[in-house]
Amino acid sequence: RQSVAAPEAETGKRLAALRTLRVAPFNFAAETLGDLLSRAEPSEMQRAAVDLLRSYTDPAAADLLIEAWPRFSPTVRESAAEALASTAVFAVRLLEAVESGDFE
Repeated sequence: RQSVAAPEAETGKRLAALRTLRVAPFNFAAETLGDLLSRAEPSEMQRAAVDLLRSYTDPAAADLLIEAWPRFSPTVRESAAEALASTAVFAVRLLEAVESGDFE
């Protein structure tokens, strides 16, 4: 997680470290992924984080995408939209956010 979170590290190394989180349970990876989505990061890092979140079944993974949506670039938004539509669990969370006004 430290290698992923180190903005001074080379992006390629950070992406490789991020890929290793695929085997981690969501509750282990969530904070790191949320941090990547909530601050200024290269779009390739954020898209990789979105893709990783897509692999989880925990509804909280969708919540991270919804919360970070306003800060996403158009490219990252495209990946996030695909992720949010990819499973019933994620789609339900998105619809709930839209209905409550928490998603614009």
